[in-house]
Amino acid sequence: MLLSIIVPVYNVEKYLARCLDSLVDQDLLPDEFEIIVVNDGSPDGSLAIAEQYKAKYPQIKIVSQHNQGLSEARNTGVREAKGEYINFVDSDDYVERNVYGCLMSLVKKHDLDFLGFSATNTPESNYRATVDFSPYDKSLEVYTGLEFIAKHNYLANAWWYIVRKKLLDDTGLVFEKGRILEDGMHTSELLISAKRVAYVKLDIYRYFLNMVSIMTTTARKNSERMTNDSFFIIERFGKLVGMAREKGANPAALRRLRTIREAYLFFFFLRMVRGNAPFGEFSKVIAKMEKDGVWPMRDFFGVDYTSKQERLLSIIFNNKFLLRLMLAGNSIFKIIK
Repeated sequence: MLLSIIVPVYNVEKYLARCLDSLVDQDLLPDEFEIIVVNDGSPDGSLAIAEQYKAKYPQIKIVSQHNQGLSEARNTGVREAKGEYINFVDSDDYVERNVYGCLMSLVKKHDLDFLGFSATNTPESNYRATVDFSPYDKSLEVYTGLEFIAKHNYLANAWWYIVRKKLLDDTGLVFEKGRILEDGMHTSELLISAKRVAYVKLDIYRYFLNMVSIMTTTARKNSERMTNDSFFIIERFGKLVGMAREKGANPAALRRLRTIREAYLFFFFLRMVRGNAPFGEFSKVIAKMEKDGVWPMRDFFGVDYTSKQERLLSIIFNNKFLLRLMLAGNSIFKIIK
C-alpha cells in the first residue's frame, strides 16, 4: 500500500463529511491508500458519520480510543498505518480533489523521504484551486533535510507534507502526548533526519478557519498548560539545534531553527500581553528564558519575521524597561490590538 491518510476525529460532526468526501475523491485506486479515522472518544455524531463512509468506501478504516488528545490520536494512526507513506489531515480541513496520485508519483519517482506542499487558510467550505503538476514532472529540486531547513521558511503544522513511514519508525519519533504545540517540534525533527526532501508550490490543502477544532479547543483550556508546553518546546528546540549542529547543519539552517525557537517565546509573550499578564509574570518568564539562553531574542527578527510590528515588538520584549512601559498603558500597546 502506498499511502495512509490519518484523520484524528473529535467533535467535528459539522465538518467530517466534507473532509472524507475530499479524501475519497482522489486519483488513487482503493487498494493503493487507506484513510484511518481515529475516533478520539468523540461525544458527538462524528463516529456515526465515519461509519456511514466506511460502509461505502473500503479504503476507510476506523480506530476508536478513549479521549487522549490530538497528539496521541495521530500516534495511534501511525501505529495502525499500513502505507509506505503517511499524511496527516485534520478532520475539519479538506484537500483538493485528485492530488494524491500525482503527489505519490513524485514521491516514488524521486525516492523522497518527505514531500511538502502549499496550503490555503480559508473560511470557505468548498474552496477550489487549479493544481498543475506538469512543471514538477519535468524538474523537482531535491534537498537533504538540513538543506531544506536552510532555504525554506517551512510551516510548523503536521498536515502540509507526506512523509515516509520508515523515517518515523527509524527515528522512533512520535507526537508528544498531551502537548498542544507539538507540530513544529515533530516536523523539524523529521526534517533534520530526512535525507531526501522536496517541496511543490501547489495549493493542495485547505486549512479551514474553524474556532472549535481539536487544536484550538485544547489550546484554550488553560493558560498554565500553555505556559508549561511553551517552556517544554522551547527547551526541546534547544536540543534540536544541537542535533542539527552535530549532523553538520550550515549556519543558515541553525539560524532558522533558533528563529523558530525564539518565535515560540515571541508569540508566548504576545499571548501574555493580550491576556493582560502583569509585569511580574513576564519577569519570571524572562528569568527562565535568560537562563536557557533564549532571552534576549537575537535571531527572531530579520529572516522569517520582518514586519515593522514584529521588529518593534521584538525590541520591546527584549527590554524590560520598554516592556514595563507598554504594560503600563503606553500607546505602543495599540499596535497589537
